[in-house]
Formats: sequence, structure tokens, C-alpha cells
Amino acid sequence: MEQKKTIKNIIKAILLLSVVTLTFCGKGEEVVTFSNEGLMTKNSEVISLMMEVVGTSNQQSFTKSDFATEQDDTCTDFRYPITFYLNEELAEAIVINSDQEFIDFINSLADDQYFYIYFPIILLDVDGEETIIYNLEELKGTLVYALDACDNVPQNDDGDDDDNDDGSDDNDDGSDDDDSDNDGNNYRYCDKNGKKVYICHKGNTICVSVNAIWGHINQHEEDYLGQCND
Repeated sequence: MEQKKTIKNIIKAILLLSVVTLTFCGKGEEVVTFSNEGLMTKNSEVISLMMEVVGTSNQQSFTKSDFATEQDDTCTDFRYPITFYLNEELAEAIVINSDQEFIDFINSLADDQYFYIYFPIILLDVDGEETIIYNLEELKGTLVYALDACDNVPQNDDGDDDDNDDGSDDNDDGSDDDDSDNDGNNYRYCDKNGKKVYICHKGNTICVSVNAIWGHINQHEEDYLGQCND
């Protein structure tokens, strides 16, 4: 009897991990389905990136006041609400309406608590321009590029290439005259705050939000960082 119960529980767990289906009954029935590919914990890389966006990188427990200065200077932000689903039999929906609620939610989870993000979600740039994110791959790639671009703004760069670049490739000491970062990521900033970069898109130089870098590089193989013919 005990063996049958154990086997039954194992089968139940496998089915739950494979597909979680949430059904809301009523006049308009909505069915939300997740695959186990979207399953994550508070220690997942994408959650670390999201925590970095709200200014809480590499800390253990936080409050909004802990990072007010960093948040004021952020280059990407989330548009709320964002909905998370806990991987339980009744899969509870958690609706997050602010950075602080997001921090509190992540801090409240056990290390082995699994959950999902309900997509799409929206990222905002410094001008309020929206970037719609449809899945985990897009979210991770977009945040990696956005955070990296913002972290690598040269200290003496005011974002205006026309004022700082004489058009030549050499400085007086013979070194290259560019705004790329030291890690080989050729970010050339096209706004004074270092929150937008140049992309060579289909042979034309365009200025895009840091939130749009991944979309261009990933979806258009001919696109690359920097100005065309740099």
C-alpha cells in the first residue's frame, strides 16, 4: 500500500513539472500554460539580472531605500504589474506592482522554491520607450546587454560623439580614438547620458535604447554594435 502511494506521488510530481496549467473559471475562461523550460528559482541567472536592474546586485536582503541613488540613475526599468506563478498544486499567482514588491517577493522565497514569470513583460528606457519581452531568452539577453552597456560608459564620455570625436581613428599618442569599452564590446554612445548606443542596422547607423541592443544583434545577423563603416 505504501509503495503504491509513493509511486503515485512520483508520477504526480513528474506531471506537475512537465506542464503547469492554470484555469480561471467564469464567463471568459483563461488558460495559462507553462513548460518546465521556464521554471526558475530565486538564484537563477535571470532573477539576478532583474535584481540588478532594480539596484540590488550582490546583496542578500534589501529595501527600496537601500538603493535610491542607484535607481535614480538606472538605464532600464520594468513596467508593472508583473505576474509570477508559484509551482504548487494550485499554482498561486503573485502580482507585483513595484520594485519594492519584487524585492520582497524574491526575498521571501526559499532557495528551492520554483516559479514562473508570466510573459509578456515590458521594459522602459530612460525616455519611457517600451521594449516588449516575450520569453526568458529575450529577457536574459536584453538585460545582459542593457546592464553591460550602462556599466561601461566611459567616465569622461558625455555621450555626444560630435563634440568629442574629431572623426579620426587616432589620438595624438597613436591610439585608436573610439568610445568602446575595455572588454571589446564596441558601445558607442549617442546620447549625453550614455543610455543609448549606435547600431549599424542594414547598412544604416541608428541610435537605439540599450534595451534594443539584444533584439538587433540577435534577430538581424547583419547588424552590429557601433556606427556603420567604423
